[in-house]
Formats: sequence, structure tokens, C-alpha cells
Amino acid sequence: MLISSKGRSAMATIGLFLLTSMISAQEIEGEITEVKGSFFKITTTENALVPVGHKGVVELVTNSQSTEVPFVVSAVSGDYIVGKANSFQAEVGQKVRLQPVPFDFVQLVGKQMDVKLSTGREMAGLTLNELVTNEDGSTAALLVELPEGGGATRLSFSTIQSVSYRGRQVYLADIEDVATRPSRSMASNARPNADRPRTRKEILEARAQEKEAAEQAKYEQWLTQAKKNGVVIWPEFTEKERTDADQAEKDIAQEVGAAVAPLEVYETKYFIVFSNGNPADIKSVVAHLDSLHLLVSKMYQVDPDKVYKGKMPIYIFRMQQQFQHYLSRFLETNAEGLSGLCSYSGDRIIVATYITSNAIDFADTLLQLASLAEVRAYKSKSLIRPWFTEGLADYVSIRLLPQAEGPAARRKLFMTNLPQMRSLNGMLLKDNDLSVTERGASSLLIEFLVRTDATKFVDLLDNMKAGLEFEEALQKSYDGTSQALIGAFGQSIGAPQLLP
Repeated sequence: MLISSKGRSAMATIGLFLLTSMISAQEIEGEITEVKGSFFKITTTENALVPVGHKGVVELVTNSQSTEVPFVVSAVSGDYIVGKANSFQAEVGQKVRLQPVPFDFVQLVGKQMDVKLSTGREMAGLTLNELVTNEDGSTAALLVELPEGGGATRLSFSTIQSVSYRGRQVYLADIEDVATRPSRSMASNARPNADRPRTRKEILEARAQEKEAAEQAKYEQWLTQAKKNGVVIWPEFTEKERTDADQAEKDIAQEVGAAVAPLEVYETKYFIVFSNGNPADIKSVVAHLDSLHLLVSKMYQVDPDKVYKGKMPIYIFRMQQQFQHYLSRFLETNAEGLSGLCSYSGDRIIVATYITSNAIDFADTLLQLASLAEVRAYKSKSLIRPWFTEGLADYVSIRLLPQAEGPAARRKLFMTNLPQMRSLNGMLLKDNDLSVTERGASSLLIEFLVRTDATKFVDLLDNMKAGLEFEEALQKSYDGTSQALIGAFGQSIGAPQLLP
């Protein structure tokens, strides 16, 4: 099974300047052992140090002839490399030679290595956690984890003579350079404590600061794009504003209770629920809501405590007529044919539904409505196409409530109809409600995106929330088209010829 790497974003935090090895790069030989569409897996004869995202050339060797074709490395693990090339059809059994790839230390981040210092001391089994650079971009030190729980330490780069990975030397310092380096004691006199090993606390604090800086820079870029597109951003609320918003919702609920039916208040950490249903039943279903918020926050890679305006208000009525009365009187909405509603008005997002006889179906409806509200409350008020929001709602419900029949049945219907389908009939660009079959397809597509690359999934959502059209957002996030996306999705479910 082919895998895709998620390591590029972590590598980006290491710094813009990478140190190139003084050892000449070596050719890597191997054989194509698996092919899926434009992706192919090369099993190599040695543990290759090839960076994910590297754009290089693979030489296909057939009999006595060879052909060079461009490709991109999408994953590296031990003795195999996953590559992607659109210009040729790879075949299992083909012999390949990868052109030499220059080594840089970023390729060792997260891996174990052996280090020999200029003093002659040898240190085996070190895990490289991070590179540290000077202001001019040169490498200052390697932050490493000692084996067997020995803690973390900092190795000044000036003290390193050589580095080996899995028995192969990948870095060797210039001999004359080593000879002219100042001794450790001289360096310490020149820069007190510069080479002092940092404590684990210091390393974790530095990582947290770097992560925060990277996230802030990414958000600023997103904000610039969103403002350029005229998107309305959700404002940041103070704690007092959130508390006031919660009280305002309670005041409104009293008006609703007076006009429709008396309502009890059920509060969780992230939601405030108003209901006239049986308290035991309401408490049972409300317990799922915070789990939903935590799951979605993890998927969106955001702090779950960043509530946009107080707690999310949810109305649960005991009877359908009460639900309809509420929508008509307070939301000016026709409730005919609706089992629930996620309504947007100004800075308010309101979820409303009524209790049905089947407890599991009711819980499923509530989770799906809350999921729609979470998408709406994320970053901006830009609307997202139904395939994404409804597919995500089904996906979340399946994760939290696997016994619910609806989402699973929609998936099953889609898979049953798949052999007769040539395309998704423009589902990705629809602005109206989806069919049952399309909702099943959407749910599976969301799962495919999250499973393939969770970070790119969030990038796609961010780009759509910044006001980009779906095709543009997809190109920016995945560097591909909807046809390529659906082709890969179709291949994963046994329909490689599926079109958008």
C-alpha cells in the first residue's frame, strides 16, 4: 500500500537554511515493486536519504536501454521510496537508478544517527530533533535526543567531524576546517554558555515558540488572502464578550420558552442546550457534543478552546410542532420537510431540531447539525460547497456514532451504484442539496482526503474559507485538479476511471 508523507510542514519549522554534505551524493538503485496510477514504489538496495518533495529524475532501465523521466518524491521510509510521475506509466519489475541527490541534515530529522566529534568521541543512536542556525543562516548546532531516555542535548556543529546513518557515512567535515576550529574551551570563552547543552524544558519552549511563530505567519498570509477576496472574518471575542453572548442566548431562550414551551438549560464546555425533552434523554445525547467539538478541532488542527462567540446554542424540542413554531416565529423559516436546521444570522449560529422516536437517528441528526455549525464558525463566514460540509457531517457522525444507520447506508448505496457510474456528475461544484448517493460519495471522499494527508485537508478548507473557488483552492492545496483528485479517490475504492 502506498503511503504519503506528512513531514514537510514539520521540516519547514527547522529553518530556511540547510547544510549540504561535503560527501558526494551517491546513485541509488532499486526496483519498482508497486504501481498505483501515477504513483510508484521503488524498493532500494540501501537505506536512501532522499527528501520528501524532492524533484529529480529517475532512470528506467529496460534490458540495455535506459530512459530518464522526471518525478517527485512523495514519501520515504527505510528501504523504499514513493514517487509520482505523470509523464510515463511505471511497471512493476522495472529496474531504476535515481540520479544522485545531495544530502542535507534535514533528511535526518526524526531519524537515528551516529556522530563522531572532532575530539574523537563517538556517540551512537542519537535522534536528530532539530537544526539550529545562526543569524547568517549557517548551521550552529544539532539538537539531539540521547538513546535510552538519556535526555536531550545540543551538539555545536563546529565540534562534529562525521555523521553516519545506518552504517553509511553521510557527512564528513573538511579536515583543514576541523584543524583550524577553535577548541571547545576557547569557544566557550568567546561566547559563554553558547555550547551548553539545553535542558529538555528549554528545547520544548523553543519548539513551542517556533511553532507559534510559524502558525501566526501562516494565519497572516491567510488573512491577507481572505481580505483580498472580501471575505467576512469571524472577529476575536474577549472573555467578557463570550460571557455576555452566553447570557444573551439565555435571555432569548426565555422568550422562546414563553412563546413555544418552557425550556431547561444544559451547558457543556463548548455548547449551551435549551430543551423541553426528557432530562435523562437530553443529557445522554448532549454528552456527544463536546466529543464532536474536540474531534473537529483536531481535524482542523486548532485549539478547541478558541470559541468564536460564546458557547454554541442548540434548541431541542420535544415535539415537531414546537420545532416548526420556533422556526417560524424566531427564525422566520419554513420548517416543512426539515428534521433540523443550522441557521446563520449575523454573529449568531443556531442549531435547532426535535426529538424523534429513534434515539440513534436523533443523535445522528444532532451531531450532523453541530458539525455544520462548526464549519460555519471556522475562521470566516465564507460558505463551503455542500459536498464538503455534508460529507464532513456524515464522516464525523460515523466516527462518533458508528451505530447510526443513515451515514453507513448512504455510503453503501454509493458503493452499490459505483460499477455503473462514470462520474460524480459535477457533485463538487453543486450549490444545492445532494442526493443520497452523492452524500455517500462525499463522506467517503472526505475520509480519503483526511487519511491521505490531514494537513493538506486543512489547507483545502482554509483556502475555501479564504474565498477561493474550489478548483483554485484544490490547486493551491494539493497542486492538482478535481479530475486528478477524483481519479485518485476512484482508484482507492476500485474505480480508477471515475471522473468528477
